[in-house]
Amino acid sequence: MENTYPEFAPWDQFVIRVFQTALDYDASDNTHPIENPPMESADIGGIYDTIAYQKAGSILRMMQDVMTESVVQTALRNYVKK
Repeated sequence: MENTYPEFAPWDQFVIRVFQTALDYDASDNTHPIENPPMESADIGGIYDTIAYQKAGSILRMMQDVMTESVVQTALRNYVKK
């Protein structure tokens, strides 16, 4: 999106729409770790929630800010290959 519509300033929007949401959910009584393996197959739908997506995305963005985009992209490619 940043390359196609830079005027939307997606990384500026990320802090407001994703990171802040992750912080709010993570501070609630319903918080849980990002890695939250289901106990039964019926529980799979419940692990892919706002916390999982917003929190994981926020952590990836923080890693990218610290380690650079190319390092994080390489690490993610290696992780997915395994």
